[in-house]
Amino acid sequence: MSARNLFSWEIIPKPESHSCVTEICAEECGDVMTIISGVNCENTQESIEMAAEAKEAGADGILLMPPHMWLRFGMNPNAPFQYVKDVAEGADIDIIIHLYPATSKAFYPVETLIKMCKEIDHVKCIKMGTRVTSIYEA
Repeated sequence: MSARNLFSWEIIPKPESHSCVTEICAEECGDVMTIISGVNCENTQESIEMAAEAKEAGADGILLMPPHMWLRFGMNPNAPFQYVKDVAEGADIDIIIHLYPATSKAFYPVETLIKMCKEIDHVKCIKMGTRVTSIYEA
């Protein structure tokens, strides 16, 4: 079996169709693979709602992207931890954190990632979108 990196928003014309695609994937493949649904919203409440809908549709977890406005404008240093914590608690679903490149304004510092992994039970792993691995070396 092979895996392919396919984001549902690349093929879905309307946001309300997102849970439908997740449901189909869960029904067709959920017994043989883990179903992860991408969550990409501009605010915490929408992210919680989309994550809860994914869970209801059969997702085992979510890939949680930072709000895109952080890419343009940056963010408060405490915002990433609180955002992930709020989504985890609000939707009660396991999370893969999508880490943007270190050169972006939406990059989560290593200390923040460690805190997320230690203090938020639903954080299960990190998908690194960066090629600068030296920042993780001791």
